[in-house]
Amino acid sequence: MELVRKDLVAQKYGGATNLAYNEKIKKMIEEGHSVYHFGFGQSPFPVIELASESLKQHTGQCAYLHVQGLPALRKGICDFHRHYDHVTFDPEDIVVAPGSKELILLVMTVFNGEILLNSPSWTTYKPQAVLSGHCSIMVDSREEDEWRVTPQGLEKAVEDLSSDRYKLLVLCNPCNPSESVQLYPEGAILCSGMSKWAAAGGWRLGYHIYPRELQALRDVVASAGSHTYSCAPAPVQYAFAQVRNTLLSLGQNAAGRARALDRFAEDLIADSLATLQLTPPFVMVKTITTIYLP
Repeated sequence: MELVRKDLVAQKYGGATNLAYNEKIKKMIEEGHSVYHFGFGQSPFPVIELASESLKQHTGQCAYLHVQGLPALRKGICDFHRHYDHVTFDPEDIVVAPGSKELILLVMTVFNGEILLNSPSWTTYKPQAVLSGHCSIMVDSREEDEWRVTPQGLEKAVEDLSSDRYKLLVLCNPCNPSESVQLYPEGAILCSGMSKWAAAGGWRLGYHIYPRELQALRDVVASAGSHTYSCAPAPVQYAFAQVRNTLLSLGQNAAGRARALDRFAEDLIADSLATLQLTPPFVMVKTITTIYLP
């Protein structure tokens, strides 16, 4: 009798490749190698000073919080997305967790239907689908479409699927790899966090925002959270509740400066790569936004 599930053994289930590459590259840098690190989506900027100071003030917050998150933080998240994305949500629509990856896995675990993934997509989505007991269905994208999901690609992916089953399509926004922006608020779970715009990846704070049409899914995900992570770290939640409320009143904030620097770096790298004579030819899609948007 196998100790590990047979499907995981058969697929040689392993760790996240981006994390593995990041550890390998850090070791190479420590050994004195010159490495241009494009293998990991971590912000190159320091944690914004306001967040660091706020965290220091709240290190004594050690009580368990509501599984969906600190009410003040959830209200700040609603205000933030109303300001930047022009969408209106209620704090009850939000579930906060120790990183958005945890929530994606929980959604897949409780979801009753088919999981669709864009190809290519982020390295963790398919392993999460496998771990949650789903067989993911790949939606092919093409270079000529700048790797975007198209109606034709979706139709082809689902043509042999049962029409009475729900479909869950997992997309990055901005999309990996093209970083094109898509928004479908009434039928989408908005997934975000503090890793990119706040440069706080290691602090592990993410969240989902559910439209009213998906309240049943939100409730079960929150229940699953109570049986797994209990709550996101209290000091980090208090710190970002303060940061979220302050950012809206700031003009030229840290996220805006990071966005400008990211755009400059992206343009410089794109222009440099375009001049390379590689075999086979190097193909790159010029992005329309940066991954570190607030």
